[in-house]
Amino acid sequence: MLALKNSRSGFKSVATKLKMALDTQDPNLLTRSAFLMYISKLQDITKKLEDNHAQILCACSDENEAQTHIIDYESSLEVVMEMSLMLASWDDMLTGQEDVANPQPPPTYAPNAHVKQPQVQPDSATSLLNMIDITNQSLNALRVLNCKPEDWNVILVTVLMNKLDMDTRRVYERSLDHDEMPTFDDLIKFLEKQARALNAGPAFRTKPNGGNQNKNYDGRTPPRPPAPAFTAKGKCSFCKEDHFSFQCKLLLDKAGSERYKFAQSSGVCLNCLRKGHIASQCNSSHCKKCNTKHHTLLHREDVKAELKREPVSALTTKEFQRSEVLLSTAVIRVMDHVGHFHDCRALLDNGSQASFVSASCAKMLNLPLSEVTTGVSGLAATEVASTSHAVTLTLKSRLSDDFEATVEALILPKVTRELPINKINARGWNHIHGLKLADPEYYRPRAVDILLGANVLNKIKKGTKIDGDGDSPSAEETVFGWSLSGPVSIAPIITTVSHVNVVPMQEIDATLRKFWELESVPAKRLFTPNEQEFVTHFNMTTVKRSDGAYEVTLPFKKITTPLGLSKQQALHIKMMFRHIWMNPECWTYLRVLWRETPKLPLQEYWLKTVTYGTSSAPAQAVLVLQTIAEKNKESHPLAHKSILRDFYMDDCMTGASTLVEALELQKQLMSVLKSANLILRKWSSSESAVLAAVPEEFRETQLPLSFNYDETVKTLGMYWSPLADDFRFRFQSRADTVKVTKRTVLSEIAKLFDPLGLMSPVTIRGKLIMQSLWKLQINWDQVLPSDITHAWNAFYRDLLQITRIRIPRCITGPGEVRHELHGFSDASEQAYAAVVYLRNVNSTGKVTVRLIASKSKVAPLHKISLPRLELCGAELLANLMSVIKTALPIENVTVFGWTDSTIVKYWICSPPHRWKTYIANRVTNIIQVIQPSSWNHINGDLNPADLPTRGISAEELSSHQLWWEPPFLQELVLPTVSYHLPPEQIKTATLEEKLVILSHSVNLDTSIVEKYSSLGKLQRHSAWLARFCMYLQVKNKNTILRGPLTVKELHSVLNGWIRAAQRTHFSEEVTALK
Repeated sequence: MLALKNSRSGFKSVATKLKMALDTQDPNLLTRSAFLMYISKLQDITKKLEDNHAQILCACSDENEAQTHIIDYESSLEVVMEMSLMLASWDDMLTGQEDVANPQPPPTYAPNAHVKQPQVQPDSATSLLNMIDITNQSLNALRVLNCKPEDWNVILVTVLMNKLDMDTRRVYERSLDHDEMPTFDDLIKFLEKQARALNAGPAFRTKPNGGNQNKNYDGRTPPRPPAPAFTAKGKCSFCKEDHFSFQCKLLLDKAGSERYKFAQSSGVCLNCLRKGHIASQCNSSHCKKCNTKHHTLLHREDVKAELKREPVSALTTKEFQRSEVLLSTAVIRVMDHVGHFHDCRALLDNGSQASFVSASCAKMLNLPLSEVTTGVSGLAATEVASTSHAVTLTLKSRLSDDFEATVEALILPKVTRELPINKINARGWNHIHGLKLADPEYYRPRAVDILLGANVLNKIKKGTKIDGDGDSPSAEETVFGWSLSGPVSIAPIITTVSHVNVVPMQEIDATLRKFWELESVPAKRLFTPNEQEFVTHFNMTTVKRSDGAYEVTLPFKKITTPLGLSKQQALHIKMMFRHIWMNPECWTYLRVLWRETPKLPLQEYWLKTVTYGTSSAPAQAVLVLQTIAEKNKESHPLAHKSILRDFYMDDCMTGASTLVEALELQKQLMSVLKSANLILRKWSSSESAVLAAVPEEFRETQLPLSFNYDETVKTLGMYWSPLADDFRFRFQSRADTVKVTKRTVLSEIAKLFDPLGLMSPVTIRGKLIMQSLWKLQINWDQVLPSDITHAWNAFYRDLLQITRIRIPRCITGPGEVRHELHGFSDASEQAYAAVVYLRNVNSTGKVTVRLIASKSKVAPLHKISLPRLELCGAELLANLMSVIKTALPIENVTVFGWTDSTIVKYWICSPPHRWKTYIANRVTNIIQVIQPSSWNHINGDLNPADLPTRGISAEELSSHQLWWEPPFLQELVLPTVSYHLPPEQIKTATLEEKLVILSHSVNLDTSIVEKYSSLGKLQRHSAWLARFCMYLQVKNKNTILRGPLTVKELHSVLNGWIRAAQRTHFSEEVTALK
């Protein structure tokens, strides 16, 4: 087997070399003998690849191994196919078979013509005919290689199906018999028939868009998933014969339920009937009957699909019936942006929670759009679409001008399919004779522009109803006329049931926002007008009571919404802000129901204190605390600073450099807050003397302090060991049976609470996994690909090691005379990061280094240069340094910046106006925080910011000295690294230099030349253009050359470009020679 694999590698190498030779061959200089030589070599390589492939399949021991070799073989065939197309186009050129009246593009474009032909445009006959022409050229290429086109049936069909628009593809699939394998000849005949139909008249063509369109909305449908991939040759997964699995008699001879069990016992994928993967990982198309992940042959009518999705209903479920259900439709009048009304067809659906409008209809009306965040879901909790825009529609009736209503409709690419599904026969429906129907052409399948849901139907229906008998529909009176709905008799078909529900995606958005906000550098936030008004109201209405407690007033909005009867919604309130009183005028707005035991009847109470659940409660509590601090600023300065700086809501994390200072701070805090009837409890400290000063019932840590260094106290999401005086992380592992999806990955990553970024080298790996999921654009609950699942499992197991990491709490000590902040930045192609350390030097010369904070970001999806990413890292460092300087209670601290990029240092040390906008803006932000003279260069192996840009394991991080205490920072005298920018880097740096041209005059537009990377391509395009210009100038068109370009034409345009370049760059020399 190894020898066969090596032989295949050799054959592929030869094929690649031949491909390279063809790519460099100028077809205009090709001779017939050289062309035949290429043909011979390609035929030889093709035969050797086929023989090698057959030998490898015979030597394979199982299906999985064989499938791997089949995929590898198919990739080789793609190269052979491309070369065959190229040679076919050259053969046409050599034999003079081009169409003179319609000259083809230069022959070098032919290799990509088939595989890379454009997508077919919906309802475009020209696009379909173009596909047929390109495909016929591919057949000619196959014939040049003495290959039979019928042997390539599956490949040709698959390529064409991938290029068809969704509507055309759906029509073709319906035309096939059950379980029929599509053939190339049938597909071409179908395409020709479609093209003729589209050319038949205006009724079949797409209406042109008006000139005055709303440019803010793109009505295009999202990209569709790829068509199922077929192999050109393969063995049946059931009987091992040379046919496809869906053609196997062992499978087809069995009934529906037995067929399903047979496939399950054979170990094949239930979606594509091949081995090597499971249905949840399969990219092939789904069942054509129920659209779930199993093959159409395995569809069972007696079993309902079981799906796990969040949204509920708005799409189609299919079942075989002998009657179709006629849905209520109406032709309504809808107003556009200038006040004109248009007739639109609407579906009246009681089962929809919202109303919808198609993108084409919204574009025609050109109404202003509003942004929304909403998901649309279907039956069996299947997510079907999402929308980000809505529009307000004004509706009128065709029958009377008395009715007018407005409704907000969500915009979807398509509301539903054409309704009714089949043409209805209305003979014998005597009960609807004489009625003014809401939809006069209800019986004819037509498009639906609008879906009116339950949010507006109560205004439309009048309540009168006429029931039908047998298989005739009921008629219901509406403002638009009488609408018909109900079962009608037709031949056996597949029917479609439509319902719509709307599910807001706020939970997902909130999780994402929470995670990324935590990972970002906090920005200074300004009060909104409402918040500023609230602060003013608080200052004007808050008073201090005689007992020392504070009394606040509810801030009412100017515009209020009546709550109505709400007793059923307010049964329990567990906690209250007991020590902040509410103004008696507000008591009536804070009513609750309460009972001491479940046996007692509910009683109504008025709350007299700030109550949890009211929107203003948290802000009122914080402002009261700040007011207490300001009123005691002079008498209790230590408490004043601590309350304003160290409190988060009602939690306080503070400390002092000495025990004496800590006891004084404790005394002031207790005194100040007790004066407002606020009692501090849950005291915890690393010093026994501090705990001894508070009553035992107010302690979180009891005396005496235990010698268990693993005993921790939770503090704002992190864990602190009082005895060891260090911070720690905890991570609770999930069950191994949890399915790994994008949702579970996001949920687990969001649990990593690391606001200071102390674990950045570890958490960046999770961010990179998340970014890779976004690139794949997979669904929230879809099982992840095997490579990402493997990477995630490794990362998740490694997270359990973070419990071993210990981070010292204290960052300063007594007797320190110098404090320095040292920031480091770095970047890689994956991410960029910044990390900040505090370096302290005491009077004896002892140096201590402590990690303060770090932040990391993944690189943008669109590629940017590495120097620019390095600059982004430096800007991230400046932002982080600004926040740290404000938060640290240290005065006169010196700031230093470090980078291992000489280009970035060159940019920072130069005036910002010298650079282009991207560089100039970031350099300006950086030097506002860290002066250019404070920036230093450091070798890459000494830069701790390198670790978060590439990621390391938690086990490595726990003992990584470069991350926790960089060795060179612990030296008393910091090393100086010589800064020298090599010439090649100077050239890279100056590429970002802003050019200011005062005077520039040339005779040649060099932008044309700069668009080409190939001289041959420039020659051929220029020659075609020169021939076209000559054609326009001469009167006798018969004198113009036709057919392929000649050598004389190519040399003529080359000489012209050379002379033009000489006139541009050697103008003085040319003038002197003249």
